Amino acid sequence: MIISENKQVSILAKKNNVAILNPMKYRGTLYYFFLAFFRKFRLKDIFLYNKFPQTEPQCIIVFDSLISKYYLRALKKNYPKARIIFWYWNDVRYTLPPDKIPNGIEKWSYSEQDCQKYNLKFNTQFFLREKEENSMPVTKDIIYVGRDKNRRKDLIFYETLFKKKGLNVDFHVVANRNHFVFKNKRYYKAPISYTEVLQKVQSSKAVFDFYEDEAMGLSLRPFEALVYQKKLITNNKNISSYDFYHPNNIFILGKDDLSELEHFLQLPFIDTTAVIEKYSFESWIQRF
Repeated sequence: MIISENKQVSILAKKNNVAILNPMKYRGTLYYFFLAFFRKFRLKDIFLYNKFPQTEPQCIIVFDSLISKYYLRALKKNYPKARIIFWYWNDVRYTLPPDKIPNGIEKWSYSEQDCQKYNLKFNTQFFLREKEENSMPVTKDIIYVGRDKNRRKDLIFYETLFKKKGLNVDFHVVANRNHFVFKNKRYYKAPISYTEVLQKVQSSKAVFDFYEDEAMGLSLRPFEALVYQKKLITNNKNISSYDFYHPNNIFILGKDDLSELEHFLQLPFIDTTAVIEKYSFESWIQRF
């Protein structure tokens, strides 16, 4: 069984005959605010979540987003015989600290840096959707879609830089979940569906991917670029060690010469479809 609020994860789980539970009882900014408030002040919040199903799963993978230690305690009590895996799909600093996770629950992460720092087990990222056959015309040079996560100033800097180079860019920055948008309201845009995100990826030559800590694990953006065979511009220097890295396809900020960016965008894309299957949901779940 997988516990996640993510719609695309739910679709993939059902497609692979894996039981799925959405832990969130409600949705919306106010609900997320209450979850964050209860977590900050260490208040019992189990009543804010959906009830557990009356089943006996052998293995449960819990995605980290908005999950509290009280929820994990209740989960372990409800399924004492199950193997329970807590999956850090975000950097540890943005979610539940490893020392707050009850004993007996395995801790896994997509970030090799977090795995080394907190003694977690490693598994790769995975892409959320298969490539769709219908193609879209390329109308942009570079796109970015994502939440702020303390990157606003850097995102503004690179958006401005790319525009000065005469590139056609589309930066769609969304405020953090627990952020009530008063300040910088003009900069933030409304959240869009994942289908719309992928449409932006398809309609662009390259995907921009920026990390507050450039040594962290890879986000979903490199895998979206991989699936749709798009170029990637990133400040994550670790990406050069991945099996899908090729200098024709991936431009590393701080390593590659910015004056060569326009030339990079014109280089032929080197096909990397041979390694895509390794990062599928099916392969990811089998590695646990």
